[in-house]
Amino acid sequence: LERFREAFTEKGLRSDVWVPNYGLAEHVVGTCGCARGVILSEQRPDLACCGENFQCDLRIVDPTSRKDSARGEIWISSRSVAAGYWGKPDLSRETFHARRVLEDGSESRSRYLRTGDEGFLEEGKLYITGRLKDLIIVGGKNYYPEDIEVSAQEADRVAIRPGCVAAFASSTKDEEQVVCVFEVRKNRDVDFAALSDRVVRTVGMASGLQPHRIIIIPERSIPKTTSGKVQRRQTRRLVDEKKLRVLYDSAGLINVEGSLLTNALSALKQAFPWSLGNQPPVEEEDNMSRCNSATSLTALDAPEEPRPRSFSERDDVAEIEEILLSELRKVAKGSVTATTAFHELGLSSRQMVELLRQVEVALDVDLPPTVVFSCPTVRALAHEVVGLRGGSTIMAP
Repeated sequence: LERFREAFTEKGLRSDVWVPNYGLAEHVVGTCGCARGVILSEQRPDLACCGENFQCDLRIVDPTSRKDSARGEIWISSRSVAAGYWGKPDLSRETFHARRVLEDGSESRSRYLRTGDEGFLEEGKLYITGRLKDLIIVGGKNYYPEDIEVSAQEADRVAIRPGCVAAFASSTKDEEQVVCVFEVRKNRDVDFAALSDRVVRTVGMASGLQPHRIIIIPERSIPKTTSGKVQRRQTRRLVDEKKLRVLYDSAGLINVEGSLLTNALSALKQAFPWSLGNQPPVEEEDNMSRCNSATSLTALDAPEEPRPRSFSERDDVAEIEEILLSELRKVAKGSVTATTAFHELGLSSRQMVELLRQVEVALDVDLPPTVVFSCPTVRALAHEVVGLRGGSTIMAP
């Protein structure tokens, strides 16, 4: 909204002549709007009011219990609600014939339209948080794909096409993982691997959630509705079926398009990261506990504890940096160096605690969870470890 205002104010558009509104085709487009300007939520200052003084019966309902809730699905009852979807009686009954459960346990007489949108009311004003079916749940925490998509766009507003980013969850046998798909502008000389790293870092810093997979596609190839909305579930289906035109896939699961040189460089960087300027991987010693580099931290919940590593006393900071980097590269996406800040990795608090536990085992040292704040980089943490183990150290640069 701010960028829209900045772009058109200089062309004569006054800020008091436009307001956010909420509507959907199932309710003949228009549903509600604000009486004046842009009103931000006190609970979520990043959200703008989308309606007040409703001319319909608008409720916030728990989609499971069907009871009124402080935050939940938006349900609407009015004469403007459509009769249903053409030729889809089952879906029509589910969507257009919902009934609320009242306090006494009975059902409401009025029928409601289930919008599929999640939101809340604040002082009688409607704020929308996202689509329920698109909600991403990782580690028991809810993430809205819109927030991830905006953060990804901010990683490179020149190369990444605005409004052409889709974030969604992809289930594995271990956990829900986040996939981010976006278009890049044509005729741009883009290092896809570097762009992928920037997106992972930017999203991680903004949301605390690190995308597990980045897919870059050509201009005008992401699925959209006739009104220009990105179709996340359709994008996910095309990714799962490997039917999407792909320029770069950080997981290497889909064949990519592009020149022979581009493909060769991408493959080289994936197979040998140090060949293009990154630090080489650290060879593990035979007496170290072995951990598959592709295993996520959630797999560390297995009952078998890692075998302690037996080290001779090595207080050299550079060597400890290598050990720390070896542990980080098992879980962090993108390139990780000694000066990379921990908060840039986008790891959850649980992942950081598990990571510190692995470092304690590897280095035979006790580390408080708060050490990542006092020592925010690998290099600073290496100096701290040297001090804890009784070695000589100097201040980290």
